[in-house]
Amino acid sequence: MWDVNPMVNKLAEMIFGGKIIDFPKNREDIKRHVDEVVAWGAHSIKLYLEDKPLYGGKADTVYNMFTDEQIQYIRNLANDYGKIVESHAMFIRGARKAIHGKVDSIAHLTVDESYSKKDAEKMVQNNVALVPTLGIGSYLAMNCGSKGFPEHPEYKFFRGMLEKYVKPTMESATIPQLRKSYLGFYDFIWTEIEDRKMPSVGTVYPDRCHGFGVYAQESFDNFREAGVKVGVGTDGGTGTCFAGAFDIEFEGLLRYGYSPKEIVRMVTLGNMEILKTDNQLGSITEGKLADMVIIQENPFDNILAMTPIKVFKAGRCYIDTKESYHV
Repeated sequence: MWDVNPMVNKLAEMIFGGKIIDFPKNREDIKRHVDEVVAWGAHSIKLYLEDKPLYGGKADTVYNMFTDEQIQYIRNLANDYGKIVESHAMFIRGARKAIHGKVDSIAHLTVDESYSKKDAEKMVQNNVALVPTLGIGSYLAMNCGSKGFPEHPEYKFFRGMLEKYVKPTMESATIPQLRKSYLGFYDFIWTEIEDRKMPSVGTVYPDRCHGFGVYAQESFDNFREAGVKVGVGTDGGTGTCFAGAFDIEFEGLLRYGYSPKEIVRMVTLGNMEILKTDNQLGSITEGKLADMVIIQENPFDNILAMTPIKVFKAGRCYIDTKESYHV
């Protein structure tokens, strides 16, 4: 982390009992943080590269970000430890810093500008992958009345995904003790509120939030043309995204031009290549770990029906729905 809305630390005190963010001040401080997370067993070092807020602060708020030299230092430390470097970046300035710094992957699409052809070509050159976390698009498709981009087709697409997938998941897959809170948050996003404020955080900037979908198609067109490696993953910090709930990811990737065959590779071997664990995982190959799922339908015919009926971890079956199937 470097800089972010100070309210996050205040919320962390209430939720976790202490700070969630500790800002490094110099090289020695950066190394101490990296050493610490590596000692905890982290697989990767993740940077926060954001220069402005989606909500909270003021419209002209500008955050500090790691300098190019600091990012290179972190990259070198990660290399020494055999770790990968990931980055959160939802605004183009931070994304370009990540590309220049040769991180292994960037999480999320940008909300203020598309990735250009030049950006995409540089990503390929620097071996930088992108995990778009399309489920965030539904969270950011907040109803702000006439503000933002309410008539844009991509805003409407993500609104539709919110109703089609997010609410049913909340109703069926959340624990009873929390279900009411989840559904209350869904109602908050769905309800028309012209001048939105996020509770305890502050003003919502509709153009930025809706920009996630608005700039998606052009970014993906440039990714595909340049050959950028795209991964598949969800986000855990929005209240509308759930680990393993890939419905929005799959339907969105179909919308943006990827075939079911491409998506299956992206979500399996492609993801493991991004994480640098493809020597052990990602394909059914002799010598690799037997982490596998059995599905009933051919995903090349219908990627949206790719629901596991058996799940194996290191060769041991952990989930068996007892349904009939054919191998």
